[in-house]
Amino acid sequence: MRARRGASVAALLVPALLLAGCEPNPRREMPAVVGAALTHVARLGPTCIERVIAPWTPSRSLRRHEADAPPGFERLFRPGVFRGGGGIKTAPAGIRIAARSHCRPVRGPLILGDRAMLRVSLDGGDRKLWLAKEQGRWQVVADTPAG
Repeated sequence: MRARRGASVAALLVPALLLAGCEPNPRREMPAVVGAALTHVARLGPTCIERVIAPWTPSRSLRRHEADAPPGFERLFRPGVFRGGGGIKTAPAGIRIAARSHCRPVRGPLILGDRAMLRVSLDGGDRKLWLAKEQGRWQVVADTPAG
């Protein structure tokens, strides 16, 4: 009986694992998303980023976020999207990582499939960096003010 139960569980798990393999695992994608976003930020000038990325917390009105999302990114604000959070250990040249109060906070990223968004505070105000995974690499495709 135990062997039969194990076989039925395996029969259910194999298709589930195959289907799960179609979408990238957001936790595994997070370092690449953050790296691409910080590379973009480094081009804007040297800055200091907080060591810990706060998880994204949606506003009361998701429509406000959807209004400024580039086409194809609206799905990032639906339930069930990976909402990031965690620590950063490395950053591109021009970005320092520290735990000081003057360092810029980073929030997110939101990741779903091949689309992501990360919010970062800069001297000119908060920015939303919209990223897409193209040809296996994450890159910033839009940069909008976070209102």
